[in-house]
Amino acid sequence: MTDEEYRQLMESSPQKAQRALFDEYFPYVFAIVAGRLRSCASREDVDECTADVFSEVFLYLDRASSHEGELRGIVGTIARNRSIDAFRRLSGKSGMTVPLEEALDRPSPQEGPLDQAERRELRQILLRKIGELGSPDSTIVLESYFFGRTSKEIGRSLSMTPAAVRMRLSRAMKKLREMLEKEDITL
Repeated sequence: MTDEEYRQLMESSPQKAQRALFDEYFPYVFAIVAGRLRSCASREDVDECTADVFSEVFLYLDRASSHEGELRGIVGTIARNRSIDAFRRLSGKSGMTVPLEEALDRPSPQEGPLDQAERRELRQILLRKIGELGSPDSTIVLESYFFGRTSKEIGRSLSMTPAAVRMRLSRAMKKLREMLEKEDITL
């Protein structure tokens, strides 16, 4: 649906326009929200945040008689912002940063029992040492290396600038290496 098609449909039938917008953008919004909240939210939280996104999109488009910008960009921006807010709210309440065991518990099909036991032991040591870094350093390390998030994404979720995230990550990794060397572990 193009912006112009949406405007025309909105003039003739606001309910049909909202339904068409929902049908077209639901997978897009859900992917943004689920990706952002996967480490701290239940399926119900993801569904609730997705519904909140569409509520805000509809309110925004109703208020703005002629919205500026591409419709997909507006929807994506609102989805990103609402999911960041939900992440902060959910991770702050629970006190958790990232589910550590889930982040590192991915066995390889080629591993034998000894390899798996060694990997489990190494994982436990690594998780303990990452946890010893404290917050927000442990969150930054996990989000960056285990979830592949950019410093900009991490910064948004932790209310930090990307430069501050990169600096903390660099210092945290140096400290982590030193801690692991004391355990005779090199990565």
